Amino acid sequence: MKKSAVLVVGAIVLGVIVATVARHDIGAKVKHRFTALYRFKNRRVISAAAERTRPRENYGDKWVDPNTGLEWSYVDTHDGVEIYNRRTGGTAVSPMPTSFLALPGYINGKPVRSIGSSAIVNCFIETVRIPRTVERFSEFAAYSLFNRNLRKVEVEKGNERFSSRDGLLYDSSGTVLLFVPCGMSEVSIPDDVMCISDMALKNCELVKRIVIPPSVREVGRWAFFRSGIAEVIFLGDAPKTPTDEQWGIFTMTSHALKIIARKDAKGWCVNGEAPTTWCGRPIAFE
Repeated sequence: MKKSAVLVVGAIVLGVIVATVARHDIGAKVKHRFTALYRFKNRRVISAAAERTRPRENYGDKWVDPNTGLEWSYVDTHDGVEIYNRRTGGTAVSPMPTSFLALPGYINGKPVRSIGSSAIVNCFIETVRIPRTVERFSEFAAYSLFNRNLRKVEVEKGNERFSSRDGLLYDSSGTVLLFVPCGMSEVSIPDDVMCISDMALKNCELVKRIVIPPSVREVGRWAFFRSGIAEVIFLGDAPKTPTDEQWGIFTMTSHALKIIARKDAKGWCVNGEAPTTWCGRPIAFE
């Protein structure tokens, strides 16, 4: 009788242990899937403007440009080719060029449609030319064209998606500022620009002052992320900005950054009162 009771108790204890382990395992899987889903959604938010069309296999094919002798890493896409940096700490081209770099318009007869993340990150170049065939960046221009030495972006005539002016990258209409090279120390935004896009001045550590013309109606997520901006002057009404603080336009900039706006402009005051801060930074009115 005692032996049977011991066996019954042992079976119950074992059952509890198994159930606990199973529950923990299921919980871990659920947590893992929830985390993965969150990261996936978050990533989609970050790259919402990008068109992820490249396949996940056959990364890192190589092609040597017969005209320049430069070797390029690339991956096939559904509509052509993406210039792709396949090495951490490397670049998509070798040997690393200096001063000027013209990205190829065709690789093995296929049009270069996309520029991948960190494609020219470690090149010692000051100017890059985007061919007329390019239609997109795998993430954002700030990732694909990131290079601390870069001072000028050129776009080949005939490109239907992008344009350049004074070394800055714009959309084809010239009204959306997409990218400011990290090596620039002074930036002038034309009066017809309506939008400063996501991460447009990301990592622009040398730019200390910028004037935003009245035409600008929207400033995108992380527009000045990790830049050296110390003073931002708005000449017009308050632009639309991200409502979610994690995408704040001044994220990772100095807390001493000063914003100056006009008293007679619209959208700055809250309930008729002039604020002392805007987007997390001090603001003054003139």
